[in-house]
Amino acid sequence: MGVSDLLHRNRGTIDRQIAFRLTEIGRAKLGESYDGNPRSRILVALECSGSQNMDELRHTSGLSGSQLEQMLPLLLRSGYVAQGSGETL
Repeated sequence: MGVSDLLHRNRGTIDRQIAFRLTEIGRAKLGESYDGNPRSRILVALECSGSQNMDELRHTSGLSGSQLEQMLPLLLRSGYVAQGSGETL
């Protein structure tokens, strides 16, 4: 499933039931720098929990739903985050 498949076609929003997890690339990026920006906050939230859906991620990262909607496709394309639960890639 591609990044565009994650978005609801009619609203452009990410399906709230999809779980996301940190990849090894994301773990390495997080280890290089943490500056409190939205990307870092998402990576830390996933590092601490393993995997989370949109609602859980919104709660643990402290970001709004719109911030997550903006950042998650970028993190998926960059390889820092993958969809699904389980161990990191």
